[in-house]
Amino acid sequence: MTHNPPVLLISDACVLIDFCKSGCHDILKIVSGKFLVLQVPRRVLDEVDQLTETQAANLGIEILEVTATQLQEASVRGGPSRQDRLCFVVARDNHGAVWSNDRKLHKLCEAGKVQVFWGLEIVLALVRQGHLTKARAGEAGESIHRVDPHYITPAVLKEFQRKLAEL
Repeated sequence: MTHNPPVLLISDACVLIDFCKSGCHDILKIVSGKFLVLQVPRRVLDEVDQLTETQAANLGIEILEVTATQLQEASVRGGPSRQDRLCFVVARDNHGAVWSNDRKLHKLCEAGKVQVFWGLEIVLALVRQGHLTKARAGEAGESIHRVDPHYITPAVLKEFQRKLAEL
């Protein structure tokens, strides 16, 4: 399902790791620039070895401090990881959306009526809105697939390429 992204997007660790490992920092900067507000809870950023706090700030990614109440709610056992649940709670509380490639987190967001986007969905939105060329988007999709074939499977990449070609 493709829909328009919100103004506020809360990223989980897997998306940031994929974009950093694949050399797509430029796309993160576009996402966090004029396109929308990209935020990451500090506890989630701590999971991303490929991105320091300074690098995140230089890319325009806002680092969030969460409340004790949010942290407590996210600490419930079962389902998505605590950090993924934290992304859900923060997005819900701030009327934002979640950006993730994790299926469990997508299910939680859908059940909790929080808008959620797959990693490459935002790339397609960037192309649709004229912030990114089709060529760069295609390169990014292939690079991300190479570094994370677990989440960005050949089938996911093929569907992304099909949607990109239709733009």
